[in-house]
Amino acid sequence: MRRAGSPDGFVLVAVLGGLLIVGAVVFALLFAVTLEAQAARAAQAAVVERAALEGALQLALAELAAHPDPLAVTSLGPWAALAADARVAVQPVSDAEGTVGLRLEAALPPPARRRPAVLVVSAPPGLERLWRP
Repeated sequence: MRRAGSPDGFVLVAVLGGLLIVGAVVFALLFAVTLEAQAARAAQAAVVERAALEGALQLALAELAAHPDPLAVTSLGPWAALAADARVAVQPVSDAEGTVGLRLEAALPPPARRRPAVLVVSAPPGLERLWRP
């Protein structure tokens, strides 16, 4: 006959409780590592997207400089041979004094999370940088 306070039942509860605690700690550690990995991937994607937009703006400037009538161009890109997926919209702009320039807006195709990059340059033939947010 066993006593009411027998330690046999406690051993099973202690082992199961220990396994539960170990499992919770392992889950928490894996969750923290997963969050850090996702943050690193998101930061890497942001850097790559920013570089792609900057590169697209520079490619668009080079093409506009070589174009015989840059004010007639409305869109440039993508440049598949250079692995540049961005498209650059070109719009003529003018200020209160009537100075004409070109507004370049580079945007990546979906599912990009970065907003378009904008650059305003002076009218041809100079194409000097006037404004960059």
